[in-house]
Amino acid sequence: MLDVLPQWQGLGAARALVAAVAETARAEGAERLIVATTNDDLPALGFYRRPGFTITGVLVGRVLEHHGGVEPGFAGIPVRDEIQMELRL
Repeated sequence: MLDVLPQWQGLGAARALVAAVAETARAEGAERLIVATTNDDLPALGFYRRPGFTITGVLVGRVLEHHGGVEPGFAGIPVRDEIQMELRL
């Protein structure tokens, strides 16, 4: 899980962390990084898309299975689905 406190957002800490993880993974022979977020998390989707992560799958209803119901999410969007993404290294 990657979460940055509001007072540190926008300063490049998360971007630097993902870049460092990608570099280390590449050096260790990994071919891809895999992340997941939820359908409501528009900031996370943008964050991961900017460096080149692509959507590889949507598990419809996955969050419902784990939480037992719909929860309100970012901007009032109901949290229901898991969005899987990967970055080819």
